[in-house]
Amino acid sequence: MRCYAFTRPLLRSPLSSKLLSQSCRPRCQPFSLSAASPLIEPALGVTHSFIESLHGTTHLPWIACVPLTAIIVRAVLITPLAIYTRRIQQRQAALRPLLFAWTHHFRRTAVIASSEAALKKEIKKLHRAKRKELYKRWHCTRWRLFLPFTQLPLFLVVIETLRRMCGIPGGLLGLFTERSNNIKDVSVDSSREEVLTSLNSSTTKDIFFEPSLAFEGGLWFPDLLLPDPWLVLPFILSGTLFANIHLNTRRSTKTSEQMQGGQKPSIYYSRLTRAFKFAALLIGPVTLQVPSAILVYWITSSTVGLCQTMLLDKFMPVESKRQKEISDRGPPRLT
Repeated sequence: MRCYAFTRPLLRSPLSSKLLSQSCRPRCQPFSLSAASPLIEPALGVTHSFIESLHGTTHLPWIACVPLTAIIVRAVLITPLAIYTRRIQQRQAALRPLLFAWTHHFRRTAVIASSEAALKKEIKKLHRAKRKELYKRWHCTRWRLFLPFTQLPLFLVVIETLRRMCGIPGGLLGLFTERSNNIKDVSVDSSREEVLTSLNSSTTKDIFFEPSLAFEGGLWFPDLLLPDPWLVLPFILSGTLFANIHLNTRRSTKTSEQMQGGQKPSIYYSRLTRAFKFAALLIGPVTLQVPSAILVYWITSSTVGLCQTMLLDKFMPVESKRQKEISDRGPPRLT
């Protein structure tokens, strides 16, 4: 016995056709970490819970809680990577006299080339191969020096969480183009009740949004949801970023000169350094519309990173005094 299933033909009404056409349209979403991957949303939730727990446990206002968050993140997650990277640098510095000796050996035993430039190129090639061999043997390969850059995803996750807590739409790009639309007709002299009334009547639907940021600021920026009214924080951020880049590139340039027999770094490295410094100076004008809460976190994180580098230079120097004397003499010049 066979059973036949008869289905009614699909009758499309004008309303259903309109809904179907709207559902088939490609949707353009703003650049946002939460929209990029479903794995980011749990990370944002954990970060938001941590910040909320810290605020509720310490009973500190947001003007103190946001910098405290940056200090804890730096101390717990980023400082161990910085210490590990500094130990790798110390190990490479300890191998530098051996590399100098090998450079002298290569110069004595190198095949006589047709020109001085060809001889110099051959010695550099042998030097790079020996350096790679020694670094691999002593577990201090150069790629380990880039481990601190793994903090960038963590930094973006925290910034995205703060953006949603401030009620800024449009994803990360909205930080530089849009302002918080959760406060209307509220002046700096408004009372706490007026601010809460305005925030409760807003149309925001983000569960991360934190209304108390509007009246737990300090100094000249009492409202952390809005940009700095005096435009001071953006340029403080530029200064701290520029100081960080200048301090790190100066040490890297000195190390590069010592490793290359007293020669100056390549023109590409110099241009890259100038580009980073120019970008640091450009951060100030670009972040004029960024909420004060995000600027406070960014400034604190950058300042802690600067202090961290200075402390490592003092208590964990890359070279000891004896190694520094040898490095200052340098290998035989490749001229």
